[in-house]
Amino acid sequence: MAGANPQANESCVVTDRPCGRFFGGSSTCFIATPAPRYVGLELDVIKGVLAEEHVDPYVAVENYQPGRDIFCTKICSKIIEARICVVVLTEPADPNGTRTPNPNVHYEYGLMTAWRKPLIPLQRKEQDLAFNIQSLDTVKYTNENLRQVFAEALQEALALAEAPALADARGGELEYIVDAYMTLVNGAERECYREGPEYRTPFSRYGGWRFVAPLLPGQKPESLVAAAKGLGARMRRLEDGLKGYLDPTIRRAKRPAVLDALSSLLREIVAGDHDTISAKVEQMEDWEIIVIDVAGTADRDLLRRELQAVHGPVCPSVSVVTLEDVKQAVSKS
Repeated sequence: MAGANPQANESCVVTDRPCGRFFGGSSTCFIATPAPRYVGLELDVIKGVLAEEHVDPYVAVENYQPGRDIFCTKICSKIIEARICVVVLTEPADPNGTRTPNPNVHYEYGLMTAWRKPLIPLQRKEQDLAFNIQSLDTVKYTNENLRQVFAEALQEALALAEAPALADARGGELEYIVDAYMTLVNGAERECYREGPEYRTPFSRYGGWRFVAPLLPGQKPESLVAAAKGLGARMRRLEDGLKGYLDPTIRRAKRPAVLDALSSLLREIVAGDHDTISAKVEQMEDWEIIVIDVAGTADRDLLRRELQAVHGPVCPSVSVVTLEDVKQAVSKS
């Protein structure tokens, strides 16, 4: 939806009036949030990190437009035009200590997911997600690590905002060839293109922990490097979540809450016994990234080194191959 030729939203989602707003047509980040007095720390950190990436924050509750159609001018149109979106799912407690999901925030969250915006959902680690969004991958944070985890997630969101052509590559010849190649070398079919509708990740998962992404013609290699960094951060969150699920000190009754840290992709894992889950956690240490250079023009050695570098001392196995190599391997099988 973002990119050089953004698409227009033809009609209003509430009325029959024409819309004409362009998806990703601005450099803003729409932030869905409870009242700022409840999440001041979060907003300060989010705005600071966005500023470093030259992205303008937009918080609807901080913008007053008397006499205007609030839904259209402050919310709907701004979500459509936003380059990326952030939703703060942290909930303030009422005087009785009860936490209730904010309906406005959840409504805006629904619009973001429906329009498949590059999206970062955030929630405090000790809080639980509402039941109907527990399957969506959410970045859990503490006061100490908020800046780090948000900065990592932001890199992936920005990479996805710059790679709208990825969606066009799915369902066509490229997807078929990649599926055939990975079935040949991996012995497993593609499991999922993304870990939830809120993430338009360029990486597909093929059996175990092997992730594959195409580098499309005209696509900047830096976008895949940024997406790989976000993928690595997500892998660490998933590993931590699974280890927490296995922690014998966590009462069984509390384990559903631990699953909030996991994506729907991994819920199948916790259906197994303790040994099966432990084996999956061990396998995560050997995860792999494969990039397919579709045009065959990238500096593959440089891209490989950059992909390895973003993960520090514990990095995945990385390989970069050309689409021509893939086609030849498939034709010989």
